[in-house]
Order: sequence, then C-alpha cells, then structure tokens
Amino acid sequence: MFIYDLIFYLAMRSGLASNYRRVIAFIIDFAIVSFIITKPLDDKLINLVPKDVFSLVNFFQNFNFKSFLIINLLTGIITILYWAILEYKIQQTLGGFILGIKIRSETKELSFLQSLVRNLTKISIILLILDSIQILYSDKKQRYSEKWSKTITIEDEK
Repeated sequence: MFIYDLIFYLAMRSGLASNYRRVIAFIIDFAIVSFIITKPLDDKLINLVPKDVFSLVNFFQNFNFKSFLIINLLTGIITILYWAILEYKIQQTLGGFILGIKIRSETKELSFLQSLVRNLTKISIILLILDSIQILYSDKKQRYSEKWSKTITIEDEK
C-alpha cells in the first residue's frame, strides 16, 4: 500500500495529463498508425472490395474471406502493438512525446502486460470511446483499461 500511495503522490505532484493533451496525442498517434504503419495493409483491403455495383455478384462469388480476416487481424495487432511497445519501452508514444505526457504504473515498474491491457480498447474507436467515458468520473483521469492495468497518464517532467 505504501508504494501505491508514493506513486500516486508523485503522479499528483507532476500532474495528471489533461484530457485535451491526451486527445491530441491520440490523434497524432492514430495518424501515425493509419498513414505510415497500416496503409500498406489498407491498400490490400481496397483491392478486395468491388469497384462498382455490377461487380458485386462476382465479388461475393470470389470473396476471399481468409485474406480479409488476416489483413484485419494484422492491422489490429499492429495498432495495439504500436501503443503497447512504445509505452512499455519509453513510457510514451510519439504523440505523448510531442504533447509531454507519460505512462506510469501505480504498483511497480511498468510491465508489457500493463501496457498491452491499457491499449486493448484502441482496436476499435467504439470500444475506446466507451473506455474513455470513465475519465470524466475518475479522480485520477483513468480509462477503465487504465484502472484494470493499474496505470496512470501524467504530464512529463521535462
């Protein structure tokens, strides 16, 4: 319990990250993931979709569900790993670095599992919005996934 109180004290001393910084950092990171990392996979998905209404019959007859599923699965995994690996290794993503916010564990040194759990809802914007509603009601401005992973987002002490 002492370690938890000490980490909470240090986080409050350095300041919890504001909501607007978190949102802007997410937008920056989402742009990086969308345009740089997953763009090649998106191009493959576009080739699977019919170009006009007359091609729909042919599309459904020849639809390659396996390729579609694999590409979507890879995109989701890459998206989650971007946030999880950067937060685990340097306690911030590129968006967090630009906006001056970091991730801290409430219990001990940040583990990869904590980073992974706190970012699982980023696989879907709907899940992320539902997850983020908790920030409005939390003293520590935590999403549900941050509570589960016992992590907090703070302003970087530069």
